[in-house]
Amino acid sequence: NDDRKVILLVDDNQEIIDYIKDSLVDTYKVFTAENGKVGWEKASEKVPDLVISDVMMPVMDGIELCKTMKQDVRTSHIPVILLSAKDALQDQSEGYDAGADSYLTKPFSSSLLRSRVKNILEAHQKLYSDYTSDFKHKQKSFNESINQLDKEFLDNLTKVIEDNLEDETLNISQVALQLNMSHSTLYRKIKALTNLTANEYIRKVRIRVAEQLLLTNQYNISEIMYKIGINSSSYFRRCFKEEFGMNPSEYLQKLKQE
Repeated sequence: NDDRKVILLVDDNQEIIDYIKDSLVDTYKVFTAENGKVGWEKASEKVPDLVISDVMMPVMDGIELCKTMKQDVRTSHIPVILLSAKDALQDQSEGYDAGADSYLTKPFSSSLLRSRVKNILEAHQKLYSDYTSDFKHKQKSFNESINQLDKEFLDNLTKVIEDNLEDETLNISQVALQLNMSHSTLYRKIKALTNLTANEYIRKVRIRVAEQLLLTNQYNISEIMYKIGINSSSYFRRCFKEEFGMNPSEYLQKLKQE
């Protein structure tokens, strides 16, 4: 029931870990790792909402950790804040080239870090919330705002759902199996990218396909329901109204008037 955002701190300096953790733990759920290798293992396992990592660390440094995360579909969507005592433009460029979302030079205040964390999380949530609330009109700008791996993930996710629409029992476990991801990783990935639960996303795809079929004027409501895997007309109408603000017949009438 803990719905706080999850943050992973990666640093080989325990004092820095304690300092950052103390400033965030009242608002966020915080995990820690002592180097980039352990950080990568925890990031791929827990799929946090944000990672804060030092640059200079043994075993695997922060730059390599960031690159690894951004190149893996399980973690490519996770924003990364890099921390470093190096403040040269070249060092910052290296961090951003690795895919970092922000770069803070040491020493920094806890208030600055908190502000940066808050702003990044809010910006990501707004981007994905806007996408799902206005799917058709904002899809192009959304695709331009996320990296290629995340775009491909959403495309593959949607295709798996669409290919199995007639199966009314379709659930996240079946989808995870086809995408070769664990149940929990897929759930957190969908939630992070769309601000929807997995079941809500499946339902949204069903209703969007129903809209497309409705607009062809080739099928009645019963036929459309069968094609999208919904067997209750009252449930279908309720879902359609939640998505478009009106029932299917009202939606068609509005389009004709326009």
